[in-house]
Amino acid sequence: MRCLLKNHIVRNAGCRRSALALYLLYFTINLGAQDFVETDRETYQLYLDKQWEQLIKKGKEALAGGLDYYYLRMRIGIAKYELKDYKAAQIHFRKALGFNENDLVATEYLYYSYLLAGQSQQAAILYKKIPDERKTEIADPGLRVFDRTGVEYFYN
Repeated sequence: MRCLLKNHIVRNAGCRRSALALYLLYFTINLGAQDFVETDRETYQLYLDKQWEQLIKKGKEALAGGLDYYYLRMRIGIAKYELKDYKAAQIHFRKALGFNENDLVATEYLYYSYLLAGQSQQAAILYKKIPDERKTEIADPGLRVFDRTGVEYFYN
């Protein structure tokens, strides 16, 4: 069967269905691209403006709508981190690492999220994965005075 287009009108019923399906597919893909561009632009601006609550709200809407990508997860994670919701931030940093497992920024944010949430064992495990040249700038979880004081308090 050959589909002929004359002035963009499909004459054959089978071809009309195929053309409609292609149009809907194009529309869906194009709409998804617009959603991505709009979400990325908006969340980036909210990040720059440090509007953490609005960023989290927009990010959750995007995730619920099926958008999920590295920068979205990082922005939501940083917003949660800045609001001191370290355990919630961990979820987003782990997801960001799922998109880019060797990313040092996500790794460091996750590391500090563990430390600040009182999860020094998880921080110590993650610390071992950080390259040696970066460790000079990052606190070693094994050297934290507060942890040692806490252990000594419970020991006595």
